[in-house]
Amino acid sequence: MATEISIAAAASGVDESAPTRLTISTSRMLSLNAIVCGLEFCASAAFCYIPPLLLKAGISEQYMSMVLGIGPLLGFFVVPMIGRASDRCQSRFGRRRPYIFALSVLLLLSLFIIPFGDYLCLLVFGRSSLGASMTVAMLVIGSFLLDFTCQTCLTPCEALLSDSSQGTDQSERCFTIYSIMISIGGCVGYLITALDWSDSSIGLYFGNQERSVFVMLIILYSFSMLLTFGAAHEIPLGELQKKEATGACLLPARTTDHGYVSDDFVSEDGASHQVELNSHCTETTYKIPMTVYFFTKFEGVWHFLSLKLYSLLPDVIKTLFHVPFVLKRLAFANFCSWTAVMCFNLFYTNYVGQTIYGGDPNAPEDSELRSLYDKGVRMGSWGLLLHCINSAIYAAFIEKISARLDLRRAYLVGMISFTLAMLLTLTSRDVYVVNFCATLTGFGYATLTTVPFMLVTIYHENQEIFFCDIYRADEPPDSPDRAVRGMGTDLAILDSAYFLSQVVLTACMGYIVHYMGTALAYMICASAMGVLACFFVRSIVLDTAEMQQLIRSKQVSRFPACIS
Repeated sequence: MATEISIAAAASGVDESAPTRLTISTSRMLSLNAIVCGLEFCASAAFCYIPPLLLKAGISEQYMSMVLGIGPLLGFFVVPMIGRASDRCQSRFGRRRPYIFALSVLLLLSLFIIPFGDYLCLLVFGRSSLGASMTVAMLVIGSFLLDFTCQTCLTPCEALLSDSSQGTDQSERCFTIYSIMISIGGCVGYLITALDWSDSSIGLYFGNQERSVFVMLIILYSFSMLLTFGAAHEIPLGELQKKEATGACLLPARTTDHGYVSDDFVSEDGASHQVELNSHCTETTYKIPMTVYFFTKFEGVWHFLSLKLYSLLPDVIKTLFHVPFVLKRLAFANFCSWTAVMCFNLFYTNYVGQTIYGGDPNAPEDSELRSLYDKGVRMGSWGLLLHCINSAIYAAFIEKISARLDLRRAYLVGMISFTLAMLLTLTSRDVYVVNFCATLTGFGYATLTTVPFMLVTIYHENQEIFFCDIYRADEPPDSPDRAVRGMGTDLAILDSAYFLSQVVLTACMGYIVHYMGTALAYMICASAMGVLACFFVRSIVLDTAEMQQLIRSKQVSRFPACIS
């Protein structure tokens, strides 16, 4: 028992001094999630200003959508690399904090560039055509950086939270607080933008509303980052490996740089032995890459070339092809869910302004149609605020709901409530009914920021079973064909689904709305994706018994797992 506690403590990255199971205080959970709240401050508040600032700078709505889509597109490719790199980071400051710090520096830089870029260009280039062009370029770069860093920084933050909760039974509570802090951050962000700072002492000092808000965001985010860094007691990866190598009784002979262990164990005399796997071994089967399968079946030239090309890919890119079966199902459900929720979040205020109030964003500044649109946007903002408040309240109960039902049913309840709210939105033109529906969507948002991360944590607690299609016990740990994954890598898959949903929306929604000729298309698409999400959530693998049933039914390809 003492050995198991020691191993759990070492894996979590936290020192243990007593032979009891580790616990995390509520205050430390809040501090670990403080930076997530800070990220949501920036995401919620800053993006209320970015579209107007881009339009005022002379950028058309078509190019504005392209600017807003660059960040998610780059994040889709970069986030898996960051997740994998953080799993193997050897820094003395830990595995996650160096990446959080680097991304935070870029985020703070973007928060400074957006409001003060015109002032800097005026100082350097003066009032010239070059200065005007550089001002627009600075605004575009700042907007892209803010979008990219706000979302990309969540991946190492989630991995840090998961690392801290390993060796405890509090992972669900940690991610519950994570969801609550995201919702609180959204509420505070919307409130900051709702207040008029122009006539305050802060507004008079900095010159306008936008600069005042961005300066406050810089201060708030810096404080939240320092709070999280003070609470994160990471142990460097090298020290973790030393602890495992010198532990008592049976400890892993080597740990992969992703937190996985090999099947070779070291006894007290220092001899290495291949330990026979548990009873699951006889039922565990593995999946090989499709190129290898066709090569062994047909030995065709095309498949041989494909295999050669695959072998030339960097390890980081190979990881994208080696996704466990359970994560594929979860990621696909997550993609449909986020596409539905983000379609609502991104375009709800525009929908209220155009469809509910009958306004026109392209009407002249002082016209009645423009006034109706602006009023609708403000009323839609109240709906988003209620959405965040409800999400924060509901997130506090998700842990109890999932314990009474299960994680899959809790996920399904959240997405069903979201879909019903969207369908009700389509049938009403009353702003109070529509904002009530917006409030109900908080159930789905709280679910998406909690349940998928709980499921990934459960999968990592039983890697040999859940990841059996890529975890091959008959190969050495350093084999290039062995797909070894860490927590950061797999959390990045979920975040990639989130990024991909935004890429799809920014690429397609403009054409869909243009084709249908109405802003009602936003809510129709959100409803349709919500229905798809409910369908695919039902296929999520929940426990080891379900995984073994899938193996027996050959839905997961079988492959010899052990060498007798």
